[in-house]
Amino acid sequence: MGDFVGIIVFLLSAIPHNPPQIPTLSVVFIVSAPNPRQFGSAEMPHVHFAPYSREESIEILCKNPLPIKKLTPGDDDGASDDEDMAVNDTNEELYVWKKFCATVWDSLAKSAARDVVRFRTAVEKNWPVFVQPIARGEYGTRNYASLYVYHKEMFRRETSVIDTVIPPTTNERIVMKCR
Repeated sequence: MGDFVGIIVFLLSAIPHNPPQIPTLSVVFIVSAPNPRQFGSAEMPHVHFAPYSREESIEILCKNPLPIKKLTPGDDDGASDDEDMAVNDTNEELYVWKKFCATVWDSLAKSAARDVVRFRTAVEKNWPVFVQPIARGEYGTRNYASLYVYHKEMFRRETSVIDTVIPPTTNERIVMKCR
């Protein structure tokens, strides 16, 4: 980590010396912190990108939804090749994906995942576990409220967003393995 900081300091100190060598060089810093003072100067020109709203974040994630991988044995026999069924399945998966993204945002991400990348990571981390009952055929895609109640504990744990730095106790490990 110390070498990385040293490289950053070296690059920042070398920037003023580059314009005579490369007259058309432009440098743009993109930082996640809105305050430019971390560079040591409040006068440094910068562009502040406001964080995405709830609706914008969900819309961004809905551009590339994750699929629900079916676990029922009859799915691989070629009978589900009908295009209408595929479109219907995609619409149903998108319905669950949007609802799940909104639930993750409301319960976890608005306070813990402060950007779209962390929000996406939290959604991707919890998606396979959340849709397992749908994949097994226990719940339908329109039974979202029941599915939420089934997984309500997922939306209360910090490990749903990040890996914890404190290892779980023996009792917590047993509970985690049982699920």
